[in-house]
Amino acid sequence: MKKTGMTVENVKEVYSSPECELWELIMAEQIHVGGWSHSKILADIAEITEGQKVLDISSALGAGLI
Repeated sequence: MKKTGMTVENVKEVYSSPECELWELIMAEQIHVGGWSHSKILADIAEITEGQKVLDISSALGAGLI
């Protein structure tokens, strides 16, 4: 992994700034690469069907499972 020099303080600064609001407006809830289409591929591989309950770990707001 490439070191960027990013610190926790840098991240806190971004999340408490207007920049964060801009990213939320642009990306909405689909901030992961591939968006819904990749979530669908993973669900198909796992043989998850409509109506089943799943645990969605570390997926931001979980929009891919809606």
